[in-house]
Amino acid sequence: MDPNKELIAGNIIPQCQKCNRGDRNRWVYDERGRVIKLAKPNFVKNFDKEVRYKIYQILYKEFEGKNPNK
Repeated sequence: MDPNKELIAGNIIPQCQKCNRGDRNRWVYDERGRVIKLAKPNFVKNFDKEVRYKIYQILYKEFEGKNPNK
C-alpha cells in the first residue's frame, strides 16, 4: 500500500505482475486499493511538460506564489 514502508501484512495489495510493473512503487493506496498520493514527488519529473505546467499552476495558486526555498 505504501512503498515507503516495510513489506508486511497490512501494507501490501496483491496484484498480477502486469499491473504491479505499471505501478513501480509510484503510488500510496488506501485500504480499498485506491490511489491517495504519490509515493515519491520526483515522479512528477517524468510527466510531460504540459502536465507539469498544470501542476505548477495549481501549486502556485495554492501557495500564493511563495518561494519553496524560503
